[in-house]
Amino acid sequence: AAKLPDLYQVIFYCQQLHTNYGGLVYPSVKDMSPIRVNIDGFPSLNFYLFFINFSKPIKVRNKDFINSVKKTFSIN
Repeated sequence: AAKLPDLYQVIFYCQQLHTNYGGLVYPSVKDMSPIRVNIDGFPSLNFYLFFINFSKPIKVRNKDFINSVKKTFSIN
C-alpha cells in the first residue's frame, strides 16, 4: 500500500512539474488494475497506484505497464 512519505514526494514532484497526473508503481505477482487514490486537499490530482506483475517476462511486463499508463491517463 502507498505510504504517506511516498504520496508527499509524488505530490511535491507533481507541483514542481506543474502536472495533475501522478502515480506510484508497486511490484506484484498477479495482474492488477490501477487504483485511483483521492488525496484530501488535492482534488484535481489524478493519482494512481500501478502494479507490475513480476511473474511475467520483462518484455511483457514493460509492455503491460506502458499500456496500463496510456489507458489510465488516456494517452494515445
